Amino acid sequence: MTYREIKAMDRKIRELSAYCEVLNARLHDITPKISDMPSSGSSSDKPDRIGYYVAQKAAAEEKIKAIREQREKEIARLPQQSCVADCIRLRLKHGYSWNKIAMRIGGNNSSDSVRMMCLRFSW
Repeated sequence: MTYREIKAMDRKIRELSAYCEVLNARLHDITPKISDMPSSGSSSDKPDRIGYYVAQKAAAEEKIKAIREQREKEIARLPQQSCVADCIRLRLKHGYSWNKIAMRIGGNNSSDSVRMMCLRFSW
């Protein structure tokens, strides 16, 4: 596993979350409005679309859950006694910037050198 693969998992989670938001918006848009005005169109296909959107949203949420679990397992697999693994943990779990990580580990490391060190590391 590499840092890039973990970041790909993060991107997939963001994509699926955005897709869930779109489906949620579609579900709310389909929901009939209660008013005194008569209905202008047929709503015979609305239950089918609602069921479809609910099923799609549930499937996307399951994928998100599975990817998050896989991500956490991979981060937990990082070696315990490794400076690079500590840098990756700081970045992924705590959201530190590369600059803050470089300052924290010291040793004349720049943010770019820490970033490249993490990108090259595999576990």
